[in-house]
Amino acid sequence: RIEARAAPGGVVGPEARGDPAIVLDRAELSASFHADEERVVVDRIALAGPLVDISGEAELDWSTAARRLKIVVRAGRMPAFAVLRLWPKPAARPTRDYLVGHVRGGMLERGSLLLDFDAETLAAMQTDAPIHEDRLKVDFTVSNASLAFLPGVPPLTAIEATGRVTGRNVHVNASRGILEASGGRRLLMSDGVFEIPDTNRKPAPATLVARATGPLDAVSDILSREGLKSYGGMQIDTSAMKGQFDGKLNIDLKLAKTTRPGDTLVRVSAAIGNFSIEKLIGKERLEQGVLNVTVEPGGLKASGQGRLFGTQATIELKKPASGPTDAVVQFSVDEAARARMGMNFGPGLTGPVGVRLTAPFGKEDAPAQVELDITRAAIDGLLPGLVKLAGRPAKATFVLHAGPGGVSIDQLNFEAPGGAAARGSVDLDAAGAFRSARLSSLRLSPGDDVKVDADQTKERLKLVVRGNSVDARPFLRGLMGPESASGSRDSVASRDIDLDLKSSLVTGFNRQTFTAVDLRLTRHAGAVRTFHLQAKSGRAQIAGDAQPGLDGTGVINLATADAGAFMSFLDIYKRMEGGKLQMNARMMDSGLDGAIRISDFVLRDEPALRRLVAEGAPPGVDKAEKERIDTAAASFQRLSATFSRGGGRFTVRDGVLLGQQIGLKLDGTLDTARDQINMTGVFVPAFGLNNLFSKIPLFGPILGGDRNEGLFAVNFRIAGQASAPTLTINPLSAIAPGFLRKIFGAIDGTGTPATPAPAARDGGISSRNMPLSIGPARD
Repeated sequence: RIEARAAPGGVVGPEARGDPAIVLDRAELSASFHADEERVVVDRIALAGPLVDISGEAELDWSTAARRLKIVVRAGRMPAFAVLRLWPKPAARPTRDYLVGHVRGGMLERGSLLLDFDAETLAAMQTDAPIHEDRLKVDFTVSNASLAFLPGVPPLTAIEATGRVTGRNVHVNASRGILEASGGRRLLMSDGVFEIPDTNRKPAPATLVARATGPLDAVSDILSREGLKSYGGMQIDTSAMKGQFDGKLNIDLKLAKTTRPGDTLVRVSAAIGNFSIEKLIGKERLEQGVLNVTVEPGGLKASGQGRLFGTQATIELKKPASGPTDAVVQFSVDEAARARMGMNFGPGLTGPVGVRLTAPFGKEDAPAQVELDITRAAIDGLLPGLVKLAGRPAKATFVLHAGPGGVSIDQLNFEAPGGAAARGSVDLDAAGAFRSARLSSLRLSPGDDVKVDADQTKERLKLVVRGNSVDARPFLRGLMGPESASGSRDSVASRDIDLDLKSSLVTGFNRQTFTAVDLRLTRHAGAVRTFHLQAKSGRAQIAGDAQPGLDGTGVINLATADAGAFMSFLDIYKRMEGGKLQMNARMMDSGLDGAIRISDFVLRDEPALRRLVAEGAPPGVDKAEKERIDTAAASFQRLSATFSRGGGRFTVRDGVLLGQQIGLKLDGTLDTARDQINMTGVFVPAFGLNNLFSKIPLFGPILGGDRNEGLFAVNFRIAGQASAPTLTINPLSAIAPGFLRKIFGAIDGTGTPATPAPAARDGGISSRNMPLSIGPARD
């Protein structure tokens, strides 16, 4: 029998430098030695002290027939490091070595050890060979433990866990743990599992799985640490990003005395609720977000949605193992949202625009790559003549630089239906209003070849246009002023502009072209102030200038020797050939007001004229006499009229069309907004002879009517849809003297002016007061 007791004050020496010694207040041993059986039986062993509470039994058999070592140990509450110090080194040595090197603090609440080594196991231990699964079993419960599981990462603290260690594996269930971040922030860990499936592999693989919950800025701080930054560390201002993290953490380890970054693989799968980022785009905040995050060895990926600029947005974050984090944000913005993000284009852009924005995450001043889907939006006047209806596909890409002084748009590439395109740069001020543009290429129509410089001053928009080929039709629609029935103006017609245009070729309506065009125009408050035009239409010169009117607006004077080509170019009338044109007009905020005179021209294949000749000749005129009037190419000596245009209505007053065979008087309106026409007139056949009766003193007005009528004349009216008008002729007016013709016209409406002819305003324009300064253009 062996009975042994140690005096108080015994110690278990330190295992490594800096380790504290374990002081023993009591050490007892009760055993029996059986020399003939070659075995020792320890009936009881007990160690007690401030840091130790261990008791157990053991048996050692070294006989040749049955070599065996069996130990049973029970541990009470004691520090975890003391348990590891007393753990026999030969037993599950890789696990012991890892725990000794990484466990800090903690208390063993209770534990047990069963070691049962046979001869084969004892032989294997001498060579560090693997031992059998059931030869070792350790059960334990720990509290407030700390595990430094990865270099460069805060330790997992406050661990509450139970576990089992066997001869080949380790399995630990942790109900609680804490990852401390900087600034007092922390992640709470729960449902944790730590496993080593095979402790005898060199190095032994291990897996740590746990649920983590806590503030997102704590996650960001931990992922930015040296040991984890390659798995998704984001260089951001953690005070700007908020949210609640709830996810699963999975860490694969290789257990060795020293570990390298490649020995650890981290995977995270999490949901982030109530997600928000300050200044995600400029000063705008993403809020009310939900984000799904995945961290893999290749980097970090996140996707979700939230509210941005007052509308729903989706967001994607990507961070490779090395490099910055890229954010891709997609959302749709209306006018109010565009104003908030510094892209306020006013009435020139209406409707929702889809936005895809890619930028480095967390860098407020970094440039952003922007893609715009403008399919659902309408464009009318971002530049003069630029029009796109909602529903037609269009897109734009550019690089956006946002700063305190405004927004700069570089590398602009815009494409819209019909071949419209633009490339260049645009600057907006701090309020998002247009400041300037430099467009190296602008194409509003397929044949355009134009460069544009635009600058918004306090007074007006200055446009400098240079091109080899310009399709003027979109510009003409905008520059001609308001077209709607309500009198509302489009964004181009309402803008004060200073236009300087030079182009080798300008294309108008009806396949008409001008060459060598030099146009300078200034418009303020809807009225033209200055105007200068030099161009050629074929071999005919086109000249125009402006003279100041009494109210300060400019009176535009135009002259050309090819009136037909000019009228067709502007899409005013396309059946005229030749003619010398003199026109003056005032373009005002309310519309256009002017007078025109054309001499020596031909009207070719005019349907209304053909019908008037066929149905409006006086009784008794035979068919051969009617056919003498050539309606296919009717020659005229003079056309004069005053006109006005505004609110979608084109009004003609005192319209006179005179030739040797035909004379016409015309008054009325053409409402293009409602597709309506209402005009009345007088048709005078054989005008040269017929009109002589109206010039006879005293009896002329009685027999021939007004001075531009005749003895035989027909009242007519053109009314209805402008695209399919109805011509009404009063046959009785053809045989009635001049004064009775007016009575018949008043009865059936053919002689009643469609609109009253107002007297010319002071300083106004009429066919009788056209400035003498406008002479016929030279050939």
